[in-house]
Amino acid sequence: MKKDVILIGMPGCGKTTLGERLAKELDIPFLDLDQAVEESAGITVSDIFAREGEAGFRGRETEAFSQNVGRGQVIATGGGIVTQEENYPIAKQGLVVFLDRPVTSIMEDIHTETRPLLQEGKDRLLRLHKERVSLYRKWADIIVCNQGNMEDVLKTIINEVKTYENYGN
Repeated sequence: MKKDVILIGMPGCGKTTLGERLAKELDIPFLDLDQAVEESAGITVSDIFAREGEAGFRGRETEAFSQNVGRGQVIATGGGIVTQEENYPIAKQGLVVFLDRPVTSIMEDIHTETRPLLQEGKDRLLRLHKERVSLYRKWADIIVCNQGNMEDVLKTIINEVKTYENYGN
C-alpha cells in the first residue's frame, strides 16, 4: 500500500485545491481533514471554534488525523496541525509535503472572514506564518514552493513524491 501524502502549510497555500488534483493524478483517495472533523462533530469548523475554542478544535483534529492516516490517500490538513506536537508522529507515518506559498500571495486572495483563526485579518495571517513556518519546515519530507502556474506546481509535487517514494527512506 502506498503511503499517505500529507499536505501541510498556511491557510490559503493550496492544500485542498492541489490535494484534490494530486489525488486524482496519483489515483488515490483525497481527504480534507477539516471536512472529516466537521462530519465527525456534526457541525462546522467555525461552530466548533465558537463553542469549544481552538483547544476543542485541535483535539478533534488530532483524533480525526489519527483515525484517517495509514489509508494510502492524500490528506489536506488544517494549517495549524503542526502546532500540536502529538500530530508529528502521526504525520510521519506518511510523506509530509509542505506547500510553501509566499504569505504575500496568500494575502492577495484569501478570504479571512471564512477562516476562524483569521478573523482578525491579514495581521493575524502574518503572525501565524511567523509562528508556524519553522514547524512546517521541520515536519516536511518535501518542500514545494507554490508560486506561479498551478499545473507546474502540481507536476513538481508529483515528481517530488514519486522520486521520494522510489529513492527515499
